[in-house]
Amino acid sequence: MLLGLAPVSSGAVRINGVPLPELPLTSVRQRVGYMGQDATIYNTSIRRNVLWNHPDADVSQYLKALECAAAKSFVDRFPAGSETQVGNAGATLSGGERQRVALARALLGNPGLLILDEATSALDAQTEAAVTAALRDRKGVATIILIAHRLASARVADRIC
Repeated sequence: MLLGLAPVSSGAVRINGVPLPELPLTSVRQRVGYMGQDATIYNTSIRRNVLWNHPDADVSQYLKALECAAAKSFVDRFPAGSETQVGNAGATLSGGERQRVALARALLGNPGLLILDEATSALDAQTEAAVTAALRDRKGVATIILIAHRLASARVADRIC
């Protein structure tokens, strides 16, 4: 409903007071970063996976997204770095690495709304803490909707439902 993919059965989704159907959905979706529970990874390089929705992003934006997603350290360990080919559905990456690449993609472009569905479920405690700290830094810059089962992830929230 937040992305205009499903109709609202009652009530309304408003952005800055304007009902969602009155806004151009393309513009709305360009300001949203989304990462689903099953991280979508394409059969291409890490760099192209992160830049998928924002192919014209500059190097500093790309590196910042990797850092915020706690992905830069593992990417730098690959001999080909960002140009490492990840295989079909990210077969050469661990589950946590796939999540961090998908999270970097969601963070790229400085979204005003960030929707994360179980974004840290495959991460170890140390990496989860780094990602949570990065999300804490986004507070006040973006509205974050975080769907999580682990309390450690949810502690960054202003409101828990």
